[in-house]
Amino acid sequence: MNLCFRVRFLPLNRDKSSAMSRNLLVAFTTESVNSLCCSLNPWHENFVLNTEGDFLLGVRQGGKREMISGIDPKVDFAFKRVFGNEHNLPILAHLLNAVLKTSSGFEIIDLKLLNPYTQKEAAEDKLSIVDVRVRDSLGRQIDIETQLIAKPGFSSRILYYWSRLHLLQLKKSDHYLSLRPTICICIVNFKLFPDFEDYYMDFELRAKSHDCVFSKDIEVITLEVPKFTVPVTEIRTPLEQWMHFLRFGDKLDIDNLPKTITSPEIHEALEALLVLSKDRLERERYEARMRVLRDEHSALAGTRQIALAEGIEKGLEKGLEKGRKQGRQEGRQEEALSLVLRLLKRRIGKLGAETESQVRVLNVEKLEVLSEALLDFNSDDDLSKWLL
Repeated sequence: MNLCFRVRFLPLNRDKSSAMSRNLLVAFTTESVNSLCCSLNPWHENFVLNTEGDFLLGVRQGGKREMISGIDPKVDFAFKRVFGNEHNLPILAHLLNAVLKTSSGFEIIDLKLLNPYTQKEAAEDKLSIVDVRVRDSLGRQIDIETQLIAKPGFSSRILYYWSRLHLLQLKKSDHYLSLRPTICICIVNFKLFPDFEDYYMDFELRAKSHDCVFSKDIEVITLEVPKFTVPVTEIRTPLEQWMHFLRFGDKLDIDNLPKTITSPEIHEALEALLVLSKDRLERERYEARMRVLRDEHSALAGTRQIALAEGIEKGLEKGLEKGRKQGRQEGRQEEALSLVLRLLKRRIGKLGAETESQVRVLNVEKLEVLSEALLDFNSDDDLSKWLL
């Protein structure tokens, strides 16, 4: 377990402090302080202690303690590291109460994690989208997902995930009446609905002609972080506090929070991000996930540039002889093929000869579709299924 301690050290005898050794030895467990030996004239020094089990991984000594994590809570790995932890369920409950706007007296208190964060998961899976799934005391399933990059088909994928989660509730002998609501909460770092200014949107299945809800079992909530522009001095509600955390969490200083950020749970979430930032292994995993996301962003940007260039080129070349047009088409084919092969190699590794030959015969249009689809591939099997 990773813990963040604030420790003030006072020497027993200040007259003898100059003769103290300049070595530092601290050992903590998750339950108690087993031993504590300190020196270096520490009358009121602050230390950030980052532990894994009983082993101290890092101590920063001297000067003002840096309490800015530099970890973006919208990155799915970091989000799950903080909110997908059994010990942080009260923090998650507070976030859900803010997002679901639960009435006083009906707040979510008890939660069960359906896919808790594990070290094994973090070590083995750097490519898949990471979500947090819980069940509350009413039996509702709630899935929280963060997404930094706008990808084609995002809304369709969310509906697919919702239907899959809803279906998994039923066992073979269960009746449909045993189904409980399934709620998907999507935290996105882009404008999903650019025609509307609302950063918070709550979707239900209802009639177009009447204000009649068909079923309360389906609910999708979107939080579009870039649209949140409430000045920090005007923040009032718990949801606004969490939105500020989501947008600026990597820059917030725990020891110097705005006066309007009053929720203790947000303070605890920031401490969890700080612990992550000080853990060498977890920080490496976070950076690895960031590299994957940057590669995906570059790939999408490259695909759009190719499509734009093709559109411009087609307009400029309209009316030219057929032979030259065919030659340029072949050039675009080679360019698109080269890009897709590079992306596939980066995503799932070296392709087999037979698989590569299947990719090489695809036309430009199919290569463009594949360049977007491959962002969700995790293995050769995904590519093989797509090629069928």
